[in-house]
Amino acid sequence: MTQQTTWPNVELAIGNLRRRRLLNMHKLTNTPMKALYDCTYPTGFYRQKAKRLRDITRTLLKKCDGNLSIYFKRPLEEVRLDLLAMNGIGKETADSILLYDGTC
Repeated sequence: MTQQTTWPNVELAIGNLRRRRLLNMHKLTNTPMKALYDCTYPTGFYRQKAKRLRDITRTLLKKCDGNLSIYFKRPLEEVRLDLLAMNGIGKETADSILLYDGTC
């Protein structure tokens, strides 16, 4: 959600997701797109970002049933390549995810 927007707008979107109790992979995948659009609206390109958020979440549910500990236990380069293969995740985002995960 951080692409082409300011961090305060991303914080608004995350707050919207939190207030609706949607910061959960299973809930994100089952939430109507209209609700995701409403949450991500402050970030601009909200339809595209909501769709990518849902697609990435669905991918993670398929790969590791939403258990990120399992997902990140794999070799670092394998995880990085897997992240880069997801639509909407570029090099900077993949590397940030890996840094925050603590596996680096």
